[in-house]
Amino acid sequence: MSIITLFYEKTAHIFILIKIELYIMKHILTALLALSLFGCGGDSSSDNKAVVNHVTTPEKTVNLDGISLKSIIYPDKINDYSNQDHLKVVFSTDNITDGSETISCNWMIDNITVSNDCEYQLKEYEHLSPIVVSAQLNYKEQVTEPFVKTFTKAFPIQQVENSYSKVTLLNTGQVIEWNHILDGEYAYQAERRFEKIPSMDNHQFIAIYAHANAFSGIKNNGDFYLWGPKIKDNVDLIDAINAEGVKKVTAATNSFSILTNTGNVYIIGSTKGTTKKLTIDNGIDMLTSDSSTIVQTEEDKACLIEDSGKISCSDIQGDIKNLVELKYDYKGNYALLTDQGNLYRWGKLAKTQGELVSQNVETIIANDSAFAFLRLDGTVGAWGSRTQGGEFIYDYYSFEQTYFKASKKCVPVKNDEPDYDSSDIYDPDYEPAYDPICGRGYEQVSIPAYYSPEKKHSEHKLDTELTNVKKIVGASGSFAALTLDGDVITWGTIFSGGNIYSDKVNHANELTNIVDIKTNTNGYSTIRQDGNITSWQGIWDIAAEIQFGEYIKYYYYDQNRPSHVGFSDAFIKASPDSVTSFTSNEGAYLLTEKAKRESSPHFILNSWGFKELGAGLTNIKLPGKVDKVFPHKTGFTIYTDQGHIYNIDVPNEIAVLKKIETTI
Repeated sequence: MSIITLFYEKTAHIFILIKIELYIMKHILTALLALSLFGCGGDSSSDNKAVVNHVTTPEKTVNLDGISLKSIIYPDKINDYSNQDHLKVVFSTDNITDGSETISCNWMIDNITVSNDCEYQLKEYEHLSPIVVSAQLNYKEQVTEPFVKTFTKAFPIQQVENSYSKVTLLNTGQVIEWNHILDGEYAYQAERRFEKIPSMDNHQFIAIYAHANAFSGIKNNGDFYLWGPKIKDNVDLIDAINAEGVKKVTAATNSFSILTNTGNVYIIGSTKGTTKKLTIDNGIDMLTSDSSTIVQTEEDKACLIEDSGKISCSDIQGDIKNLVELKYDYKGNYALLTDQGNLYRWGKLAKTQGELVSQNVETIIANDSAFAFLRLDGTVGAWGSRTQGGEFIYDYYSFEQTYFKASKKCVPVKNDEPDYDSSDIYDPDYEPAYDPICGRGYEQVSIPAYYSPEKKHSEHKLDTELTNVKKIVGASGSFAALTLDGDVITWGTIFSGGNIYSDKVNHANELTNIVDIKTNTNGYSTIRQDGNITSWQGIWDIAAEIQFGEYIKYYYYDQNRPSHVGFSDAFIKASPDSVTSFTSNEGAYLLTEKAKRESSPHFILNSWGFKELGAGLTNIKLPGKVDKVFPHKTGFTIYTDQGHIYNIDVPNEIAVLKKIETTI
């Protein structure tokens, strides 16, 4: 038998075996299919099911491959949450499921577990910290490993400014410098002496401050950091401060005061002569006014450091709470309130330095020339310039046409000789004419009867007692009190809203049922329970003109306020229950209210007052809720709960609203 014949025989046998195996497999599979479709008789049993399960392909593994936070308050926002937001965890998987899966969650903020649900309502300030969410998927008896994700978002938390820039501190520890002079057309005026913060240093800030010529901050390691001026003459002093560790920083108009952990006090001023370590130790707290600083020591003394360098210390009771000072002619007068309600004063208006003025005091405020304070029992006290609010009086000014009878007046004799020349040689024998009434060199002239405007001034005592008061505010030369009954009482000068009682400035009927009052330093504005807004100043300007041949002087009062002063009224009716902020700068007022009939939170913005200081915006609708408002020199800055910044400024005599970019 040949090799070829053997090969064909074996191949035939293999082919027959394959056909037999295929025949057997065909009938076995048919039987199994019949069993699966029709069973094998009798009732269903767990044994039969076990057979089915035994041959079913196991469920596929499903894992979480992502989680996000969805806002319930702002439904269109994912991972873009807000202050006190209501958040829900949403997830995605790496495989398709049948929808029967569930998820379990854990929330941690500041290393504390705050919830084990998959929905959570943030508490106040929790949005500022990293939010750590852990999630596990439960599907077909599978439990995945925890999927952990940390959510962080930049929110603005503080703002300072000077003439060079506005600076915003973010919760991430970075600062944003915006509206910076170096970014504008006047950069050339500042580029040699001022600079922005280096990017390598822009981190880990927990607080920021500003004076007229510099910015500063505290970092989370306790260091003091100064930036702005290109030339720094205080590097060695800052090193000494940081070696001791910073406890507190305050800002005056032209300097920073630093209290260290060792109780020493340092002044970092705009010039080398104002940068120094003070001869005060054992300091435990510190307050600063526009020009001076007061330090509380371990010995319960309050030491006032004036900008002149003079230091005076006095015993006090309680911890220091508020320091205010007067301006201009009354500069150098101070008032200090402690947390125990004790009120002390320094300066020329005090009998002794650190004199106790009153007890049980709740609030102390100051205008340019006087102090006013509110006691816990609702009564009010004051001292300072008697006409500017230091006494409970108000004044009134007017011009009245006064009749002057014919009269004579002595005037110098004029030499009317035509050939007279002042360059002529002096004649020692010359003597001027002598008048028996006016004397030598003078003569009488007759003045006919005439009418002329004459300024009239009167003062009046308040006929209303300052009791049952819940709030006091002060304009530049007056004060206003709001009572628990909603009445307003003012005193001081008519030129800054101190008189609401006399003719042409009477607002007594309007100022009832008042819910809040603010001052723009020139006057006041109130919101009434029914939503009406009333603003007043008293006398706005003085003018003169010729009428029927007579010279007339007059004042512009509230009732005839002229358009040229640039004051815009609030042509709105507020809803007191919807008001979210009511504030003012030194000329304008800002009111924000919750918007109605919106699917997500919005607010309405209105501003009124002097147009060059941010007034004139009406019914502007913006998304979100108002979180903070910062008044500044020519407008306002608004922070929202979503972390947005809106700024009102007046670049070209018209108020403009602009959203500020917060990306660094």
